Amino acid sequence: MSSHARADSDQPSRAQLRVDRPTEGVVVLTLDNPEMRNAMSDEMTASWTATLQELASDHSVRVVVVTGAGSAFCSGGNTSWIASEPDASVDRLRTRMLPFYRAWLSIRSLEVPTIAAVNGPAIGAGLCLALACDLRYAATGARLGAPFVSLGMHAGMAGTYLLPNVVGPAHARDLLLTGRVVDADEALRLGLVSRVLAPETFLEQVLEVAGQIARTAPIASRLTTLALRDGGHADFESALQWEALAQPVTLATADLQEGIAAARERRAPQFCGGSRPRDGEEAPSPHRHLPSPCECRRMRPGPHLGATLGSVEGYGQRGAAHPCGQPGENAVDNPAGRWTRRGGARDSAVDDRARTTAYPALTSDNECPPGVERRKSEV
Repeated sequence: MSSHARADSDQPSRAQLRVDRPTEGVVVLTLDNPEMRNAMSDEMTASWTATLQELASDHSVRVVVVTGAGSAFCSGGNTSWIASEPDASVDRLRTRMLPFYRAWLSIRSLEVPTIAAVNGPAIGAGLCLALACDLRYAATGARLGAPFVSLGMHAGMAGTYLLPNVVGPAHARDLLLTGRVVDADEALRLGLVSRVLAPETFLEQVLEVAGQIARTAPIASRLTTLALRDGGHADFESALQWEALAQPVTLATADLQEGIAAARERRAPQFCGGSRPRDGEEAPSPHRHLPSPCECRRMRPGPHLGATLGSVEGYGQRGAAHPCGQPGENAVDNPAGRWTRRGGARDSAVDDRARTTAYPALTSDNECPPGVERRKSEV
């Protein structure tokens, strides 16, 4: 374990969920109920919800890996309670299922890359959890499937959205309508996973990938992750508008200068996720993982930004804290809406992610700057 990793005893006690930090910036969540093949019990769901809430506000996290204890990744939801309540009404079942879906899919709210390390069977809701991650790697011998119809039920946990998004509509129809389960090699051919790895060194190889991601520039990594979520942009022009905003954001960071210097000096870069200093100011040290509170307040508009960025690593989060954990002089709790730019077709082509990133937090009195209007959040 590296000097940056935390010992297991330092992690909060969670029922049926292990939280480890093997290297700096990498968090491993292990579903830990091997006797039930890591089925999503009520206890595990509560632990998952609390842990994801903590990770969402932890700006030292750069990548999250999800895997299973024992021989399974996750066998899906624990549906024994459904069988025990044969007379439950539709309303009662819906009231229970929707929070369950939202709890497990909250991993999609993290703005850092997420990896599903599918070490064994990923079935039903377990497959949906893997699909909710940005990357999926499978161990040789793992089996993946959504056999909902084989059990007499409709797919759940956004399976009818996530599966077509990953493998395309034709393969999704095949898997969902037949309920068949595929092995790791077929999953690779379908595009369900990115790689199939030897089980003997499976987690080690996945953690190597996670470490590689964690060593990249955090602001660029987060923006790229957001750009690629949900199948990417709606159209070509939206992609151009997003990149014309996101790339200048990264050009205004100290990480760009560090990356260029590292390439010139033929060394590994040490990215800090900090803003570029103004003239006469000391540059943030690349050896510090996070900027200090005063550095958080130095972020200034780039050439395409119409308002001050409210944070360095906390962009895009309404009411997000600064990376250092301090509220900062520009931070605003604005849960009721987002800021959007007024303008014609060109401005309207910028998707919600670009708007939210451009205007995550504004002035302390929550006033709208010139040329910007408040729009109610669709979330």
